Amino acid sequence: MGNHCRMALLELTGSLASPTAVPADTQAPQRDNFTAWLELIANAIAAGASASHVRAYLKAVGRECWQLASWLTHAKNATRHDGRLVVDATLNVIQTIAAVVARQAMGVPDRCGQCGSYRVREIERAEVDGEAGYAMVCEKCGAVAVWTGNQPYLHPTSQHGD
Repeated sequence: MGNHCRMALLELTGSLASPTAVPADTQAPQRDNFTAWLELIANAIAAGASASHVRAYLKAVGRECWQLASWLTHAKNATRHDGRLVVDATLNVIQTIAAVVARQAMGVPDRCGQCGSYRVREIERAEVDGEAGYAMVCEKCGAVAVWTGNQPYLHPTSQHGD
């Protein structure tokens, strides 16, 4: 089970590994060097001072999960519960990194584009205009932002539920 989890983590970094994530003065890590790629990927998807805690969390949880999966791979006394723990930890790493990647790719705003409130939440876009996808609604002023491609725009109704 531990080896399967390690392979899943390597697939994750392999799918996100990009030459643009590697600093110009640095050689790219070997494909199977999970922790080195995790470091580069976390720096790329959670860049900047405002994301320092997110970046640190991604690195820490990924590194700990890798070590746990490696332990399980070689442990002689591991139990079924240990295996379940490693599977859950691996799933957590994959889901957490996927959420950060999706947020970056979609350009999800932290604040309402109309009133500046942080009280925004994701909804199904179909609730707004019948189209597939996602939208953000401001719980303070009711403004709705939907996505076309990677760019959000304020929906013409501007009020959720109108």
